[in-house]
Amino acid sequence: MDLWRAVDAVESWLVESPYWLQVLILLAVLVPVLWLLAGLIDRLVDGVLGLRRSGAGAGSRRAPGESVPGDPR
Repeated sequence: MDLWRAVDAVESWLVESPYWLQVLILLAVLVPVLWLLAGLIDRLVDGVLGLRRSGAGAGSRRAPGESVPGDPR
């Protein structure tokens, strides 16, 4: 029960704080969490795309910066 009292005390303090302080605390918590989440999603997508590319055959691999036929770059 002591944990619940601590959580309740923090919640009460946060709700009674000025709006600008609530925004700063929110940003201080959310920015790092969302940054880590974005990195995790990026790694997962790279892993899935890497599996698809490796399954497509060795002839489909390109060096970094190498153009693809029909690519307007």
